[in-house]
Amino acid sequence: MYHFAQPGPLLAKMRRVLKPGGWLCFDLVRWSPGQIPRALGLASGGLVYIHRDVTIEAALERHGFEISGRRDAFLVNPALAYYLPGPAARIAALVEPPRFLPRAKTYWLARRI
Repeated sequence: MYHFAQPGPLLAKMRRVLKPGGWLCFDLVRWSPGQIPRALGLASGGLVYIHRDVTIEAALERHGFEISGRRDAFLVNPALAYYLPGPAARIAALVEPPRFLPRAKTYWLARRI
């Protein structure tokens, strides 16, 4: 979902192919190292779009999905976990970050109504 600037058209297609009661699972990036150069005006464009929760909630509802759950994950950005040794990467992926630290991703689960 985070590779799309607008979630609506993608959700419309997902609704078309899912039967009523079908499940949709996706993740959203909450921050990315690529945001820093863009924020400073040093780069433009990008392949990762940051969507606000309220935008996704509204788009899901508008396209006939009911949110069943969501979970924040990754203390570090998953792209950075690639450089960690195997066990450390698995631990970083499973550890629930403390509330005061930014989350790198949010996993969403929704059901087609």
